[in-house]
Amino acid sequence: MSAFEVITIGDATVDIFLTLLDANKELHLNESHELCVKFGEKVDVDRADLSVGGNAANVAVGLARLGVKAALAAELGDEGLSSVILDGLAKENIDQSLIVHSHSQASISVGLSYQKDRTLFVDHVVRQHKFSFDKMKNANLIFLTSIGREWESVYKSVLALVENSKIQLAFNPGSLQLHEGRELVLDVLKKTHLLFVNKEEAEQLLFNQEAENSSNEEKYIEDLEKKLRQLGPKIVIITNGSYGSYLMDEEGLFYSHPASEAKVVEKTGAGDAYTSGFLAAWCLNRSIDEAMDWGTQNAVSVIGKIGAQAGLLTPEEMMSKLASLKLTEENMSAQIPNSNLYILAFDHRNTFAEHLFNVGFNDLSSEQKELIKDFKNVIYDGFKQAISFGIPKNEAGLLVDEEFGDAVLQDGIKDGYVTILTLEKSGEKKLEFEYGDQFTQHIQKYKPKFVKILAHYNPDDPEDFKQQQITKMREVSKYAHENGYKFLLEVLVEGTEKQLLSVENSIDRFDGELRPELTIRLMKELQAAGVEPDIWKLEGMDAEDAYAKCVHQARMDGRNAGIVVLGRGENSEKVEQWLRVGAKVDGVIGFAVGRTIFWDAIVSYYKKTFSREETVKKIAENYLHYYQVFKGEN
Repeated sequence: MSAFEVITIGDATVDIFLTLLDANKELHLNESHELCVKFGEKVDVDRADLSVGGNAANVAVGLARLGVKAALAAELGDEGLSSVILDGLAKENIDQSLIVHSHSQASISVGLSYQKDRTLFVDHVVRQHKFSFDKMKNANLIFLTSIGREWESVYKSVLALVENSKIQLAFNPGSLQLHEGRELVLDVLKKTHLLFVNKEEAEQLLFNQEAENSSNEEKYIEDLEKKLRQLGPKIVIITNGSYGSYLMDEEGLFYSHPASEAKVVEKTGAGDAYTSGFLAAWCLNRSIDEAMDWGTQNAVSVIGKIGAQAGLLTPEEMMSKLASLKLTEENMSAQIPNSNLYILAFDHRNTFAEHLFNVGFNDLSSEQKELIKDFKNVIYDGFKQAISFGIPKNEAGLLVDEEFGDAVLQDGIKDGYVTILTLEKSGEKKLEFEYGDQFTQHIQKYKPKFVKILAHYNPDDPEDFKQQQITKMREVSKYAHENGYKFLLEVLVEGTEKQLLSVENSIDRFDGELRPELTIRLMKELQAAGVEPDIWKLEGMDAEDAYAKCVHQARMDGRNAGIVVLGRGENSEKVEQWLRVGAKVDGVIGFAVGRTIFWDAIVSYYKKTFSREETVKKIAENYLHYYQVFKGEN
């Protein structure tokens, strides 16, 4: 065996990270997402960190942390800061025999970390990169990545080396190479075994520019990977942030791996961490699925800390994370997803009949029914566009009915969206199933992620009415959990005559003074009766303490249920208030908003004052807006 299993070839830098407080008044992001600061201003920073960086160095350190013997081929200067790099590599047990030195300064990058993202200023020192390629012949794998100026000779030498050996080549081109050396990069691709790129890099490789019709849909990513494989690499790995990672193997099989829930401190080094995690598993002869797991967990750990290397995992830490992940997956049948859930609810039926066509539901004409189907398809297109705008696919839920949303359900399930099938008849206070006792067959027809029912329930309702409601709710709860489905329960609390009189018939006072306590009481009653939702869909509340009490009840006695806030067709200001308050409480995992997102746009579409494209875009923007409100980004 060689002295090292993997050689990483590229740059090593000194990285300086300046963390800026989100509330810093000297800075702001404009509408074009440009970071603005007053010229000549003195700006306070929250903290400053110094570490070793550079793609090749980051991957080498990531490999070494995971127990893979790694060497770094890089050129360093001979002044003080270069010793920071050498000391850092020595601490990580990186072989330094391939490092060359020149009479120059160290390459430096300065990162501004602001609002959980970073802006980098990079100084690439001009170097000759006179590496000893003869010393690399016994490596098992070479990882070639970004290098500063005068990089072409290195790429040509690596090409010559792999052409005359059994060394596998892993490749991640840098931005300089993508924009200035396309022909040479294409030559390298022909000899590449493992290609690592993010979605934007993949598009640049294929189209030599930003893609006009870029998408985050899996079908689009799969098509990118097919086209990239035609350029030569045997295996193509594309990472796409919160959407996850994707791989196409030597046989053309397509793999999709979801992103894991992560606390983001700043994102520097996420791609390098994924690469080193994947390559470590690859060198240890793990499966492709395991390699994608390793890459994902390494990246999640890195973005939770400042800098590209602080969060890189050791073998023990990796095994612990993977064991925890496996335990979570094994318990999924009894637990809610770890990630949040942001539901676009458009299972409305009676609402369209009464408030758009001014007729009873049973009086809808065939033409009006077809219009409702079209409305639902438009809303679905807005849902998909919002995902392309930035809502994570695995956290976006679509809630729709079968009668008017059959095509939406089938397409959504086929494309892997979080689908929620509504079961109740529309517009009825007494809970009845849309398809009576045949409701189970309709669940089996679609096999959605969640089944949902809406029930009216007030703890002070007549006992016989409550028991009728409970019987139906319990039937769905039992069927869902016995057959591998999640159960979403929406409960509306309408005030009794006595309750409303006590607050002088004020709905606002009822919502603030009575409904929170009534909600806790109904949750207790339903749980005692065997109704066990995985997610409670509850009306919004004004106080953080009210949400916290609901979460406490939802998770009573070891339960692991979550709560989403429903919009109830309220105005935007009210819904925003409910979401901002709810987002502060652990266990409130998202929202289910419908009419507040789509109604005005659909009315304009119906009246032909909006085109279809304008309607889709408006719905997408509204959906994204409430997602950003909940996340504290708007």
